[in-house]
Amino acid sequence: MSEQSADGRVAVVTGAAAGIGQALAGRLAADGLRIAIADLAPAEETVAAVEAAGSEGFAERCDISDGTDVDKFAAAVRERFGRCDVLVANAGVYPIAKFEDWTWEQWRAVMSVNVDSLFHLTKAFLPPMREAGWGRIVLAASNGVYSGLPGLTPYVASKGAVVGFLRSLAGEIGADGVTIINDAYNASPDSMAAALKTLVQIAPGRTIAVRWSDSSRTSTIALITQIANSTPLMIV
Repeated sequence: MSEQSADGRVAVVTGAAAGIGQALAGRLAADGLRIAIADLAPAEETVAAVEAAGSEGFAERCDISDGTDVDKFAAAVRERFGRCDVLVANAGVYPIAKFEDWTWEQWRAVMSVNVDSLFHLTKAFLPPMREAGWGRIVLAASNGVYSGLPGLTPYVASKGAVVGFLRSLAGEIGADGVTIINDAYNASPDSMAAALKTLVQIAPGRTIAVRWSDSSRTSTIALITQIANSTPLMIV
């Protein structure tokens, strides 16, 4: 993982109760990191996977869009493990709808989870990393920022903000030994299928070209596994 052993280091993974976050937690645990999970959903299954990988983990219910909740979670991490070396801000939401059907409250709900949470999480976990002279922050972006995704305008806008956040903060913290990076995930086949259904409703009669062959659960799991296997390479 670096010149030093990963053993003893701690990774915080948000949204790790299932899906990509769960796979990331398991992969990092296999690399020797202890895992702290923040999620609104129960994450006992992920904790069990972490322990099965030979590491130690715990989960706390945490609303990452709420600064007070994040501060409480950060305190729990410090009490349990005494440190956080890697922050994986994986959690996010992506409701799908035609733009004219969105309300301001729904827009803000997406931004609060996908963007505001980065402020809360980074404020809570970055200072000790800078003090220690080593840290890794991994943010979940999306290739949809560059390609666009029909029916997902608020989500794509939020991921554009993630990219801007990363680029600006990187210039502030790099000299202190903290690297901030993003994993620009492709949308899973299942989410793309839902987005395409919305596009058909938005633009009836248009020809839509799709460049993936299988929208099955197997394909989605394969994508999640690919992401999980690649992310540890980014925190070397």
